[in-house]
Amino acid sequence: PEVNALLWRMRDRVSGRRSRSAVHLTVRGPYTGAPESDVLERARKQMAGDVLRIYGAGRFSNPDSEVVFVHVDSPHLREVWWKPTFPEFNPHISIYRGSDRKLADVVEHFLNEAKLEVMCAEYRLVWHRSGQRSFFDSNEPTVSAMQLFEENGRLDSEMLDRLSDTLDAYRNMVRHAATSD
Repeated sequence: PEVNALLWRMRDRVSGRRSRSAVHLTVRGPYTGAPESDVLERARKQMAGDVLRIYGAGRFSNPDSEVVFVHVDSPHLREVWWKPTFPEFNPHISIYRGSDRKLADVVEHFLNEAKLEVMCAEYRLVWHRSGQRSFFDSNEPTVSAMQLFEENGRLDSEMLDRLSDTLDAYRNMVRHAATSD
């Protein structure tokens, strides 16, 4: 819950609005037909006891969007990874998806400078099918989860404030440039 709260809040601050989609890491797919019935159970067994390391930042461009993400790795993640449309092993959680290339640069730079590194031992492997509305019944973070994360010293308590300040400075610069033209 604490890691979910952190990543959710980061996405909220970067997008400037409340996120409606679940924080997630896609490890398999897309499937053209129904997957083997035991794929999920095999993956759960392979990753049993794994701790996910969430760290750093990277980005890529799609034809219609820029994506900034944080890297994810664990001892057995490569064993369950199967994404035939993405030939490289690059597990990640998206933090920003939008059309603003310069904003993507700012977010990626901030995350790399912040030296983000979080360990996450509590996660679930679940199926998500195209068109499925939600991954879980409730995935929205709670205030107490974020407070617990900070109180346990697992997070620089000012990182989200610095992210907000960086984003505000960028948005003010964009507004000023627009009014100067």
